[in-house]
Amino acid sequence: MTHQASEATGANPTEVTAIVAAMPEEVRSIWRRLTRQAACRVGRARVLHGRLGRHVVVVAATGEGDKLARAATAELLRAFPARRLIVTGAAGALSLGLRAGALVVADQVRRPGADPMRAEGSLVEWAARASGARPAHVITTPAIASSVTAKAALDERHGDGGAAVVDLESAAYVEAADDAGVPWLVLRTVADTAEESLPAWLEGCRDAAGAIRRGRVAWALVGDPRPLPRLLEMRRRIATGGRAAARAVLSLLDTWPAAGIEIRPRGRTRAREEL
Repeated sequence: MTHQASEATGANPTEVTAIVAAMPEEVRSIWRRLTRQAACRVGRARVLHGRLGRHVVVVAATGEGDKLARAATAELLRAFPARRLIVTGAAGALSLGLRAGALVVADQVRRPGADPMRAEGSLVEWAARASGARPAHVITTPAIASSVTAKAALDERHGDGGAAVVDLESAAYVEAADDAGVPWLVLRTVADTAEESLPAWLEGCRDAAGAIRRGRVAWALVGDPRPLPRLLEMRRRIATGGRAAARAVLSLLDTWPAAGIEIRPRGRTRAREEL
């Protein structure tokens, strides 16, 4: 698959940037910008590789939740010798100062009760300036933080008084990158604010792997259609955020070499035959 990727793009495979998100809606705008593209499957993940502007990229929708995110990313980084991993997609705001559509870049990623995985400070500062993103803590939880109360509790415990968002996958992506010795950057857009709640039954619509089953959502709406406008608005915000993230990712890739900044790999590293 590594040979196929370099053959399809005609580029040095060591220059590949891997881009991951949970849902196709979160990377569709990037997929649409790709040229010389080819598609494949990596596990359950849908993957397109090609060129984003002048850059060789491999872009995957891994599926929602910790298990799918980590497994797909680990397999993706084995198949494609990426120089860096960019995580994108939607998140929920924990801090009150973040509006819907705000772009954030992670200065640290953590699971509740675990030590934070800190991003390289100089890279975060540069990425924030280059993309207009706000540095923020990213908290990855095993369950959807659907209520205002749950968001406030997470913010109090982990926000450290600054900007903070919550998601289901970033820690898994970062752990997979660290295991592979691949540098990472997390760039997310806010889909729901700290003052907004999601349906309490949404967590029950996830399967054993953590993915949200659309059929279960539809069935739940049959019994209680009141959340439908909110969910449709969320869908719109995710799509809008995906377009903003696509522009930001391309801007970062265009200026990354000129910036003279490269993040150092963290965690375990291992020799990789592809490199």
